[in-house]
Amino acid sequence: MESEIRNIGPLVSIIVTTYNRELQLLEAINSIIEQTYQNIEILVVDNFSDYDIQGLIQSFNDPRIVLVQNENGGNYVVNRNLGILKSTGEYIAFCDDDDYWLPHKLSEQMRFFTQSPYNATLGLVYSRCYMLGPAGIYRVGPRAPLYNGHVFFKMLIIPSVPILTALVKKTVFDDIGMFNEDPVVRCQEDNEFWIRL
Repeated sequence: MESEIRNIGPLVSIIVTTYNRELQLLEAINSIIEQTYQNIEILVVDNFSDYDIQGLIQSFNDPRIVLVQNENGGNYVVNRNLGILKSTGEYIAFCDDDDYWLPHKLSEQMRFFTQSPYNATLGLVYSRCYMLGPAGIYRVGPRAPLYNGHVFFKMLIIPSVPILTALVKKTVFDDIGMFNEDPVVRCQEDNEFWIRL
């Protein structure tokens, strides 16, 4: 019965990039497996961390979690793209090792995808997020407004998609390509991707 409940709705692949942040990774994975939307696979793409990450993954005893180890040469975008290439879901989400999700994140976003009359042309659903620091929540991001509809020109001025909130149809990557791995756009590769999308 539990496996039947888990497989309701399209499969969502969650890409978790990580390197040497064991405790944060543990919290990130826990926030993913506690989602109310359960038809997921979790691809943990690790830059060969120096602790027993295989043991950490095995401790979850969850076949939905897959460890992929890859040397990224200091360019984490390489591992994000590798996760996308290895994914099997119809939708892709991102939760880096220092990010955490609220329990209804995927359910709410999948509701938009599955119930929207614009589903055929809808490529991305995203939201605001809480920014956490040592003392707790210090602001809500992004500072820019959340855009809807035809947003190309607005995104050129102020991109507003926090990657940890993004849920993307996998076909989008087939249509417009992956995240740009060029070091020139490092730390802005997600904004460059949202503009192309």
